[in-house]
Amino acid sequence: MKIKTLHYSLLIVTVLLFCCTNKTVNKKELSVILNDSAISLYYHSDDFTNVIILLDSAIKLNPKYYTAYWNLIAIQNSAGKKSEAFKTVKKMSDNFPLNPDILSLKGIYYEIFGDSINAVLSYQKADKRYKYLLDSLTVESKSYQSVVMNYALNLKLLHEEDKANETLFELRQKIDDEIVKQAIDSFYINKKREDLFEMYK
Repeated sequence: MKIKTLHYSLLIVTVLLFCCTNKTVNKKELSVILNDSAISLYYHSDDFTNVIILLDSAIKLNPKYYTAYWNLIAIQNSAGKKSEAFKTVKKMSDNFPLNPDILSLKGIYYEIFGDSINAVLSYQKADKRYKYLLDSLTVESKSYQSVVMNYALNLKLLHEEDKANETLFELRQKIDDEIVKQAIDSFYINKKREDLFEMYK
């Protein structure tokens, strides 16, 4: 295990040195290298610390790196670092203040940490943003299906499960994609409010 840890520590040093010394690669490209290295390391090591270091570095280089934030939150959560994950969620929300998925996730973390007032406020803000987005999208829009499904999950967080499932049934009738229909049937409709917290506890 010590040899493994040393090996991965050397990998991190190598990647960081490359990022600092290679002048031909811009910050966005460097952040992608760091993120990809973190994910590779995650699948080959049980040492979350070094994975988190790489993802933190990626975000520092590119504060708008959406994917790196989600990866960092997932890793921090897996490592049992709930408080750190919540800090990352808040930081992500600061950088993407109008993103309803992040607002909804922030509400979940507020609720986990016992702040039901801010949780509801976050769910309500997310609800408004989802509705705004859906007003500007058509069924043919690339992101329409995912926005509707996430909107439905947020409705469940607002204790509006009947409306959520009605929204999902309506979406199911509008689309032809069998894979998405299966996802709606097997995951989204069956999800209870309490189930949405299990991934983050």
